[in-house]
Amino acid sequence: MDASLSLQIATIIVAAAAPFIAFRHSRKLALARNRQSWLDALRDDVAELIALADDVATTTTQLLHGDEEQKKARSSRLHDQTVELQAIRYRIRLRLRAGNMLHDNLIASLFGNDMASPNPETRHLWRDGVVQSTEAIIQKVWKEIETGRG
Repeated sequence: MDASLSLQIATIIVAAAAPFIAFRHSRKLALARNRQSWLDALRDDVAELIALADDVATTTTQLLHGDEEQKKARSSRLHDQTVELQAIRYRIRLRLRAGNMLHDNLIASLFGNDMASPNPETRHLWRDGVVQSTEAIIQKVWKEIETGRG
């Protein structure tokens, strides 16, 4: 009789705990999916920012050459590129959390003057800094996901 009672109590405990465990597990999975989506969006935005920054630098250099019609067209293109570049910078900035050292490093890189430098080497250093800052954030978030903290 004692074994039967123990089995019944164990069954009740397992039945009571199962929904709680399932809820916690599904919550972790949802959080991991959200973080993965966030990482994908951050990667896409940073890649787009770097490509557009290079394109802006090229257009700026080309603006100095050519006839007036070409300069006017390039000036209009440069304006559109600059507006798009600002939108991407702020979109990335709004994805990040100020006060987090890794995020602050990327924020500082985003708004530095080196991005617009006419010197290709300076822009290359800026690009490397942005990539390194982004990779550090990605690695940290992945570790959190893998260890179950994310």
